[in-house]
Amino acid sequence: MIYSDFLRPLMPELVNLLKTHVKKHAIKFNLKLEATCNRPNVPNSSENRAFKTSAVELYSDSDIRTIVERAYMKLMTEKDEYQSRGSGFTLESIDGLLLAVYTDEWIVVYRVANV
Repeated sequence: MIYSDFLRPLMPELVNLLKTHVKKHAIKFNLKLEATCNRPNVPNSSENRAFKTSAVELYSDSDIRTIVERAYMKLMTEKDEYQSRGSGFTLESIDGLLLAVYTDEWIVVYRVANV
């Protein structure tokens, strides 16, 4: 599965969830992509891996769509860096995407996609 094929359809749901939360007060959010990686041609080499973004602040006047697109790019960069470290691991499958929303008082985590 191509990364963008998985992430692109989730954009409207992510943007709507973030817009709902940021209406009340400023928030922070981050994304966590759950994946399985393996070494091609090496039996039983699959391992779970998570690619995460740093927490990003959002305000009611933030351009949420653009900020989520930057988060997607960060996830793709993190995956590419992981694969280029020379470990031989490649992306086997994308297993899910989590959205964490933070305020000073609480944290809520959404499973936006589960494959």
